[in-house]
Amino acid sequence: MRRERGKALALRKVETEFHEGDKDMTLLNCPRCHQVISETRSELKPLVCDVCGFTSSKSNEMVQREVESRFIKFAMGFSLVIAISFVQVVNWDGHFLSVIPLQIKSLMGAMDQSDFEQMSAICLERQKYDCVERNYGKAASYSLENRARFADFLLKRDKVRPAAEQYKIYFAEGGVDLEATYNYAKSLAQLGDFEQAAGLFQQVIEAKPETVQITVIHHYVRTLIHANQLEKAKALIEDVRSKSAQANSFMAEEMAEIAEKS
Repeated sequence: MRRERGKALALRKVETEFHEGDKDMTLLNCPRCHQVISETRSELKPLVCDVCGFTSSKSNEMVQREVESRFIKFAMGFSLVIAISFVQVVNWDGHFLSVIPLQIKSLMGAMDQSDFEQMSAICLERQKYDCVERNYGKAASYSLENRARFADFLLKRDKVRPAAEQYKIYFAEGGVDLEATYNYAKSLAQLGDFEQAAGLFQQVIEAKPETVQITVIHHYVRTLIHANQLEKAKALIEDVRSKSAQANSFMAEEMAEIAEKS
C-alpha cells in the first residue's frame, strides 16, 4: 500500500516547483487535477491547464496589472495631448498648427532669419509682445534694419536703456537712418545724456533744413534746456517764430522757463 502511494506521489512530482500566488509556474503537472501540462502550454503566460482549465493566479494578476498600467499610461498620454492642444489653440488661435514646427525648431536651436520673421509676425498679430521682442532680438544680428527695428520696439515698450544700447550698436555698425537717429536722441535724453542727445537732434534738423520739424525741435529745445544751453534753446525757438506770424507763441512755456533760468 505504501509502495503504491509512493509511486503515485512520484508520478505527480513536478520537475520545477510551483507556488500558487507567490512564484511563476513553470511546471509539468497541474496543481489542481495533477494532469500533465504540455510543454507548449507551460511556456505561455498565463499558464492554462489543458484538462481542467486551471489558470495561474499569479500570471492573471500580472496580466491584469499590465493591462491597467497600459490603460493608465494611455489615459494620461491622451489627457496630456488634449491639454496641450487646448492650450495651443487658446494661445495661437488660427496659427496653432503653423507655430508647432517653429516651436520645435526653437527648442532645437535651429531657427533662421525667416523663422524669426514668421514667428514675430504671428506673435505681433496675437499681441504677444514679449514673444515679438524675443524674436526681433534674435533677428537683429542679421541686418542693420532688423537692429533698428528691435531698438524701436524696445523704445515703444519703454525699455529705454536696452533700446539705447541697440541704437548704439546700430550706429557703430554703420547705420545712418534718420528716424533711428531721432529715436536714439530721445532715448539718450530720457537717460540724462543731454549733451549727446542734443547733438543727435541737431543732426536730424540739419538733415532737412527746408522742413520745420516741430516735434524734433520741441525735443531738441527741452534737451538744450536740461543741458543748460539756454541761449541755444532760445535762438532755436526764435528762429521758428520768425518763419511764421502764427508761430509767435511757439513754445511759450519753454521761453518763460529760459527767461527764468537766465
